Amino acid sequence: MSWEDEKSTNRFLKAGNYAVRGYRIIRKAKDGKVWHISTMGPEIKLFRVEAGKETRLDISSEIVVNSGLMTKKGTVQVSMEISGENRSGLSIYAGGKRIPIGYEVFDSKGNLNASGSMTYG
Repeated sequence: MSWEDEKSTNRFLKAGNYAVRGYRIIRKAKDGKVWHISTMGPEIKLFRVEAGKETRLDISSEIVVNSGLMTKKGTVQVSMEISGENRSGLSIYAGGKRIPIGYEVFDSKGNLNASGSMTYG
């Protein structure tokens, strides 16, 4: 079910228990570029609809980035997890395209050892 069309912001559901399995939040930047995040997960948020009552569903627009680094025999492995509400898998888009996530790896003296960008999703 989608609420992207401004005419459909009020939807009526039968009374019962529901689970959000994905969501998309769209924002327009000051420069006019459209950004959005898109998520998927088995049970991002559970909610109940009761007959004759309004149910408000709040979804966080927070993005959590967890990264890790492992070295082995002179190689560096960089890992990254990007998630939204309830650790749902999240992708970030700008202008309709998924954006790569840049990274830099520094040693203890502040020297740049590696850099690049990761694709995901």
